[in-house]
Amino acid sequence: MITQFSKLWDNSNKYTGNAYDLLDDTIKIFFSICWQVDIQEEQFHAVFPRILTGRAETFYIQVVERDDSFADAYMAIKNHFDHDVHHQHYYTDWTTTTFARTRTENPDKGLHEVLQILLDKLQLCQRALGKNFEGEDALRTTVINACRGVPELEMALFKPATICEGLFSDLRSAVETHLARQHTAQMVTEDQYYLDRRYNGNGRIRGGSRGGGGFRGGSRGAYRGGEQRDDNGRGFKPRWRKKCFVCQKEGCWSTNHTDEERKAAPP
Repeated sequence: MITQFSKLWDNSNKYTGNAYDLLDDTIKIFFSICWQVDIQEEQFHAVFPRILTGRAETFYIQVVERDDSFADAYMAIKNHFDHDVHHQHYYTDWTTTTFARTRTENPDKGLHEVLQILLDKLQLCQRALGKNFEGEDALRTTVINACRGVPELEMALFKPATICEGLFSDLRSAVETHLARQHTAQMVTEDQYYLDRRYNGNGRIRGGSRGGGGFRGGSRGAYRGGEQRDDNGRGFKPRWRKKCFVCQKEGCWSTNHTDEERKAAPP
């Protein structure tokens, strides 16, 4: 009997007595395995110590008597560890946990992960606080308050769903919508950055004209496709063999001529 139980029991589920380690959650798993291996209620006390560890196990050894029933052992442990100090801790978290705070505490997490951490934490707080905080309304109100003021979640809070699952779904959709918009905006920014680099802010390609390949300068001695075409249209010459547009001589620069000569030069 105990051997069969031990094979199915996951030691990570053992009750420690620490804050947020809820005895009733552990007991639900305990009952499920007992029923699977056909352990009867009057036999629960024999396997109960197998699900305890740490402070809880120490308390059981020191306080619970050998002939105590399962119910007596359970109540002794619950009354000892389910005390006001833990409840104050739970209530503080219930009223102060927010999306913004959760995001700050988890800087390496994405928005979806932060939201899930928040929802898991508040649902755990609710269970830890007990019967006075049970119900959809209490959880719904607390989740809404925890998400107020977060731009990424505004869409879900404009008209919050009346049930928790609907609210949770809307919050996830709001995050997804925000991420999609962010991705689109990033793509537009990258495209604009590319255009700003390609054009000089006035529709001209850096080093050239709109839609052209390479640089096209003025009408004289123009560059095109990495080569230069002379004014008389006689084929292409390497770009470094530039002519003066005033006298049409290679090796001369227009700055060698007077203003009158430059103005009189043919277009």
